[in-house]
Amino acid sequence: FRSLSYARFLFVYMAARRTQASWSVIGRTLGKDHTSMIHAYRRAKDLETDQDFTAQIKAVEEMVAQQFPPVCPTCGHLW
Repeated sequence: FRSLSYARFLFVYMAARRTQASWSVIGRTLGKDHTSMIHAYRRAKDLETDQDFTAQIKAVEEMVAQQFPPVCPTCGHLW
């Protein structure tokens, strides 16, 4: 994979699994149409058995969790 398309696969995969955004909304974020996002997601799903891909997903999720913890910083309650 070219690095840009690989990064797009990661983004689309995570956005689809972690948000309720439509394919169109995800596509607009990247300047693409919804069919491109569906294709990217299917390609990413094919990579679920790839250890490098799953390691990248885990690394990105950990970075996001560090930057945006799932608790309220004021009261400590889970959001």
